[in-house]
Amino acid sequence: MQQKTYETYNYECEFWSTKDNRFLKTQIQIIISKSKEIKYIQDGQILRIDQFTDFRTKPDILKNLEQIKFLKWQGRYGQCFKKVDKWNVIWNGQNFSQIGGYYSDQGEKQGLWMELIKNFQNNAKAYEFGEYINNKRVGTWKQFYQDKQLGVGNYNEQGQRDGKWTQLSDYFFNQKQVIDEGEYKNGKKVGLWNIYYENLLIGGGLYDYERRGESLGQTKIGKWIELSVGFYDWSQVTYEGQYKNGKRFGRWNIWFKKNYGDKNIELIGGGLYDCEQQNDGLGALKIGTWIELSDGFYCNNQITYSGVYKKGFKVGRWDTFNQKNYIGGGVYEQKLEYDGICTNKVGRWIELNDGFSCLGQVIYNGVYKNGKKIGRWDITFTYDGRIDQIGGGFYDEYQVGNAAQVSIKTGRWIEESDRFDIWSQVVYDGEYVNGKKIGKWNILFRKYGDNQKFEQIGEGFYSEKQECDGLLGSIKIGRWVELFERFGSGNLLQQIVYNGEYKNGFKIGRWNTLYRGDTEIQFQQIGGGSYIDKQGSTKNGQWKELNDNFQNDFQQSQIIENGHYKNGKKVGKWEVMDFSRKNKIMYNIKPIQIQRLQILS
Repeated sequence: MQQKTYETYNYECEFWSTKDNRFLKTQIQIIISKSKEIKYIQDGQILRIDQFTDFRTKPDILKNLEQIKFLKWQGRYGQCFKKVDKWNVIWNGQNFSQIGGYYSDQGEKQGLWMELIKNFQNNAKAYEFGEYINNKRVGTWKQFYQDKQLGVGNYNEQGQRDGKWTQLSDYFFNQKQVIDEGEYKNGKKVGLWNIYYENLLIGGGLYDYERRGESLGQTKIGKWIELSVGFYDWSQVTYEGQYKNGKRFGRWNIWFKKNYGDKNIELIGGGLYDCEQQNDGLGALKIGTWIELSDGFYCNNQITYSGVYKKGFKVGRWDTFNQKNYIGGGVYEQKLEYDGICTNKVGRWIELNDGFSCLGQVIYNGVYKNGKKIGRWDITFTYDGRIDQIGGGFYDEYQVGNAAQVSIKTGRWIEESDRFDIWSQVVYDGEYVNGKKIGKWNILFRKYGDNQKFEQIGEGFYSEKQECDGLLGSIKIGRWVELFERFGSGNLLQQIVYNGEYKNGFKIGRWNTLYRGDTEIQFQQIGGGSYIDKQGSTKNGQWKELNDNFQNDFQQSQIIENGHYKNGKKVGKWEVMDFSRKNKIMYNIKPIQIQRLQILS
């Protein structure tokens, strides 16, 4: 039997949509091979290939979509492939020379370092600055955002946080400027911790550190007000309730502040926890009737689910509501399997897509069997009081080795785009074979309005590619016409397409950028450049490209940048032009400088 030489993972990554002012989801396939490569693949395009050299440690896997696309480190390797000397960041082709620091000959971080926060991206350009000794953080470290110090605290000689800390919250970004404040003891949170949003105290609670002389780690106790994982200015959701020995118990309420800047909050959900019934050490179990919020809950997408839990499992009928109006749902069936009790979706279900919103009411309708989708599923879009079927296709059961059967797409499918709404009605039409896109796929667009029809706006081919280090699945090949990520016909949207060639999942050769006005028929070329095959699709030579903020504000500015790339890095002079106003300025590409006055004080 041939030994497996690769590992494949499918991750659901979030990305920030400026048009929607929220995070949306997309699927990423990651392949780790024994030939020291990590491949990142999105919809048939290989976004990135990383080499890892130290087999003794598990390689770092990127799960942030912008970091997968834009983040690179530059430096040199010494003996035994260890990083040595100066290393710094390249972000989207630009040199951030101050982000980074020095490695010793043993490959350990030493001296002063400027580091990116864990979820660094275009709307979360925050940094941490401090000292390393033998790969451990020591002394005072400071956190900065938009050249302002927002966080500070100390590390002890063991590299653990210690004493008073003011720190950026997990997943801090521009629309979620949340600060946590409290105390650490040997790397564990102790005592009272407060949570601040825009300088207002909005949550927090107590950590118990030790009892009867025995260390408890960081254990939450008593009343807590916690922020939802997806908290930000348009989704100010908090959870309020009690902890007992680190586990939730009793009644927990879910609160929502409807409008940005509004002082009033509304009780919108909640239910009961039973901390006496353990769940394999995972914490207290939900029991009884619950009202829960969708993962993407925000002011324009107030989706809630209502139903019953039994010993931590959803059972019976669960209904889905949009702003308290019934919109879908289905039934969970509890059953006993060889590895314990489980609940599965069964029968007909009406479900919402991940990008569901008031302007993008996309719904899936079909049947589950033992928790797996089977048969025909329809995709409908509701707008202006009418329901329009925009797509769908069939699911089939598929056996993967000795594993349980899975549900896969088969035959012809018409699918909506991740950003589908009334202003960006984009669908994809093509064939699935064994759950993978194969052959020609067409891209169609329909303008918002009465009697509008879908027109083909793009196309391309997928091929099933098999390599010695793993099955890559559907890989883009040949000539493609693809859409700008904010393609559409409304505010903050433009009708822009990219035209070029893929080779085994990589962009190669010349790619052109084409534009047309909302009422025009013909596209005109406004930019483009060439890719070379150097560890993936690497920009090289003369490029005219859209700025990150092209058509991304209500001033309708259409910024285009014109200059040179050298092996994926911007070099020399670049011209900046507002395509809508024909204004031009020039700038020289230099390493991005970060203010260090506060850092060194």
